[in-house]
Amino acid sequence: MSNQKGTTMKKRFAVLMGAVVFAAAGGFAGPLHPAYADTVKTETVSVSNEGTIREVAVSGQTADPITYADLLVRKQLSQIVTLSSAYADPDIGYSAYLESVYSGKSLAEAAGISPGDLYDQLMASYRQTVEAEVAAGYLSGTEGDQAVQALSSAVSAAVSGSWDQDSRLSVTDAGQDLVQLHVNRIVPNAAIYIEGSSTGLLQAVQAGQSLAEATGLSADSLSAQLESQLSADLDQAVRSGKLRAEDAEARKTEGANAIREAVSTPAYDRASTVWMDRFGERLVVRQLDSAERLAAVLSSKDYSDVLEALEQGSTLAEATGLSDSELSEQLGASIRQAIDATWLDGSSSWQAAEQWKAKADEAINRLIRGETPDGSPQADAAIALGSTRNIVKNSASYAGKSDEELKEALAAGQTLVQATGLTEAELLGALQSGADSYISGAVRSGRLDRSAEEATREEAHSLIRAAIQTTGYAGKVDASLYGSELASRMLEQTAEAVGADEAELLESLSRGYPLSAAAHSDKDSLIYNLLRSANQEINDLAADGRMTTEESARLKAEYASSLLELLA
Repeated sequence: MSNQKGTTMKKRFAVLMGAVVFAAAGGFAGPLHPAYADTVKTETVSVSNEGTIREVAVSGQTADPITYADLLVRKQLSQIVTLSSAYADPDIGYSAYLESVYSGKSLAEAAGISPGDLYDQLMASYRQTVEAEVAAGYLSGTEGDQAVQALSSAVSAAVSGSWDQDSRLSVTDAGQDLVQLHVNRIVPNAAIYIEGSSTGLLQAVQAGQSLAEATGLSADSLSAQLESQLSADLDQAVRSGKLRAEDAEARKTEGANAIREAVSTPAYDRASTVWMDRFGERLVVRQLDSAERLAAVLSSKDYSDVLEALEQGSTLAEATGLSDSELSEQLGASIRQAIDATWLDGSSSWQAAEQWKAKADEAINRLIRGETPDGSPQADAAIALGSTRNIVKNSASYAGKSDEELKEALAAGQTLVQATGLTEAELLGALQSGADSYISGAVRSGRLDRSAEEATREEAHSLIRAAIQTTGYAGKVDASLYGSELASRMLEQTAEAVGADEAELLESLSRGYPLSAAAHSDKDSLIYNLLRSANQEINDLAADGRMTTEESARLKAEYASSLLELLA
């Protein structure tokens, strides 16, 4: 490569990558203390050599227990400098006030008022915010009291002491996201640098070459270019106040090691992730859902005629007039083609794609022969419970009554059938229809394996039958199952929180983008919004007496841990 061409390539690479990558880093604006940066663990970025996963060490930060109340306090404190300015002496301009704050004066000194007066003003505002959160169910009464106490201590210190500018950093580690993003997207990033095709690089690497060999560059040269862009993004995070300079330097070293390992590995392949697995489940389900229609097209028969024959007990081969082998070959080819497209466009690893093909082939052959999976599929108890969690609320809606009316009738010793005034068949049918819809959605989203759908549906129907016949039904929640089901809905909750399309979000995650980057949201805000939503849901159940205070606290901690693990 000539020097001129190399220089042009470097400039274009920097421009293209700068536009793509930096959206991964983020945080609350304003003064914040790191929320979980006290201890350090060893994390790994996985690279694969012909099916053997090797781990590249990347140090990171463990997550101390974090709650929504903690983040609410931090978010409120992130605005304390701006909020204090509203109570400043009118003769003090905002620029002069800020200059005083960041030169080391206390907030009260900078504002030109007494510490006591500023404390009272700030706490009045913060108490109002916390009370609103409690009223809306986002905080329990106890959590609200704890939040006010934490705010009181922090405000007391802030109004009288100097303001630490380093405390304005994000509550999360932006550097971790950037390293993860650069390593996960290393093939398309390399393609951008050489102005080549990601597909071509993937095919060459899958055939046994290293990424460096596939690009025609030395491992040192390719690594240096990829490391330089990571370094630039980490530096930008420091300039934006999202990362400390010393932490950025540590991340540069960790990222460089991971990049050098990846570019030198023959047959490099990304390690599977929970998101990649879920994306594959959804893809296979979608392809299988269209298999019967495709079989009708291949046999030149009306789809309705094929469905009618299947309902009467015919196999797919009998319904279409095609042989088992013809159907297996043609339907399998269609699904395999769709799966191959996922790893060629970077949505999966090629090892994961091969596993999906095997699973799809097995499912296609069962479909053709009209067979069910071997053994008795186990119901997903957590999904079954989730589909029936709102039985009282849904029953009230179907009957045109308020939740409180139904709860009062149940407390008086009535059954749901008696309290709604509906027939047992009417209420059972309505509730089972709602549960069926929920379970079908879980299959489509990849949360529930298709083979377990019918068993899960039967489990849900059994729960509903028992519920509507129970005198004084209270709807007690199995906290462990509920916690599992709640955690499984994080993707849906994220899509709702940021207004994103769930399928597009999952595809981005499968491609290797961190959840916050895929959602186009900074990590801190995403954690805040998801914990807030989960807190409200759990608090509602506890307020209704459907779980204990201890169970509620444990669920919140477990959900937060699951969320932080997925965001790590």
